[in-house]
Amino acid sequence: MSARPWSRILSRIGRLTRPAAAIATLVLLAANFCDQARAQNVLEPVRIGYATSSGQAAALWITQDAGFFKKNGLDVELIYMQGGVRVIQGVISGTLTLGWGGGADLVLARLAGGDIKIIAAFNDSIPYKLIAAKGISRADQLRGQRLAVSSLGSSSHFWGKYALKQLGLDGERDMAALAVGSDLARLASLESGAAQASAVEMVTAYIAQKKGFPVLIDLTNDKLRFIGASVVASGSMIERRGDICRRVIKALVEGINFMRTKKKESMVIIGKRMRTSEEEIIEINYTQQGVGRTLPKPILSEAGIQTILTMLGERNPAARAALPQQFVDGRFVRELDASGYVDALYRKTPEAK
Repeated sequence: MSARPWSRILSRIGRLTRPAAAIATLVLLAANFCDQARAQNVLEPVRIGYATSSGQAAALWITQDAGFFKKNGLDVELIYMQGGVRVIQGVISGTLTLGWGGGADLVLARLAGGDIKIIAAFNDSIPYKLIAAKGISRADQLRGQRLAVSSLGSSSHFWGKYALKQLGLDGERDMAALAVGSDLARLASLESGAAQASAVEMVTAYIAQKKGFPVLIDLTNDKLRFIGASVVASGSMIERRGDICRRVIKALVEGINFMRTKKKESMVIIGKRMRTSEEEIIEINYTQQGVGRTLPKPILSEAGIQTILTMLGERNPAARAALPQQFVDGRFVRELDASGYVDALYRKTPEAK
């Protein structure tokens, strides 16, 4: 709304009778108050990209749908993208304000010169299982076959190669990577015979097992620390719009608190976002991937970054020379932790059982 011509209005009020002038003044003050209130309630537009269609995104969905982004003055648009690499590219190019991802995608991008860092991590464990096409029961049957990944260089590609290594194969030489898209698209590629193995998240692995596809290795119990679901930002966003970064992290903390303390409401949101009414699927996403894998307090795990650097360093000299601190900016997490806000939030209500 354009500024009101206050000087002209005031001069006209001066020419009115005393009662009329009093009424006009009250109307004027009320209008001015409404203008100020509207200005104060303007929400900051924020575009957040993410690349998972499972409970790994539960924190994002719940924070959005339960109103915590708006509570913190943010008009957030969540944008689903095929593959974490596209999310990272969007953040670096500026088409996205922030990203929900991190891990191997971010490390590879920064090693290549990308101006991007993790500003808050909410997951430090591996969410993948390696599934294979029906009829495959041994790792050696995968030699010369195709590994379905979301996109080349993505987390599903990275952990697929890691899984193959644990099985005694070389992820670079023994299987060719085939970029397919989402977890369910990769499962479909196994069904059609286009690919013979894929690293998928827990709920997709559950669906695959029900259909008769074998799990060759379960990485979810691996003791390696990892940086998974994280808020990622460009260097310019961190320096110029730190207020947005700060408010997004605070909103996510509040959304995660809601998820951990209000199970029923959270499961409704997960079911709606996943477009399913199957209670078993919703429960797995909530229990195993939502609450089970999402940390209540954000971290900046240098151990998780080091895990990725060590693996990449086998073939990448830049990864061998890099330090974990180069990939994170911890100012916002440290501020939040020092404030005691998260601890106070969890003292109010017990977590859902």
